Amino acid sequence: MTPMTTSNNKPASKPDPVKDYLETIGVVCHIQHIGPSCPPFCEDKSKPFMGFPRRNHIHGDEYRLTLTRTQNTSKCESFQYWDSMHNAERNWLISINARMGESNRQDALLAKHGANRTRANSWTMPALKGKATPNVTDISACIERTRPEDYESWCGDFGYEPDSRKAHAIWEACNAQYRQMSHIFTPAELARLDELLREY
Repeated sequence: MTPMTTSNNKPASKPDPVKDYLETIGVVCHIQHIGPSCPPFCEDKSKPFMGFPRRNHIHGDEYRLTLTRTQNTSKCESFQYWDSMHNAERNWLISINARMGESNRQDALLAKHGANRTRANSWTMPALKGKATPNVTDISACIERTRPEDYESWCGDFGYEPDSRKAHAIWEACNAQYRQMSHIFTPAELARLDELLREY
């Protein structure tokens, strides 16, 4: 369990420099869409998932990234990742676009957004043609962002109280996740990944 999510809303065709680099060092990447589930930091685990706009479950769908060394398949690690709520809403609306005509689509969006016609109209733009999905660089950036240092500093960075048991459990999960990275990459490779993510 790892507390990863992103607000990256770039097009699905955006560059993926980490994946390109991993291919050069013989690491195969696979991203699997798991579906709606809750990350460790979600406060609404006992509540049902509702439609959009959401007032709870402020996160997107779960994905799983698996990295495997082509020359040593025993070196294989998987990472959980939660995408942004923005992307989840965008993909939901694309599904509506595929099923409805324009007038019915407008009615459905207005029903969700009340009288806010501007908000409803903003989701019927031609830009909503391809679903938003995370790439390897997105997920790697989240792993890098949540890389733990000392516990108190980590709490300050992410807005947790140091005396919270929940915060400590999430911090430990981040530690475990980053240790996974060191299992599959050499120190030099981790340094290069860090450079790529800083440039992204």
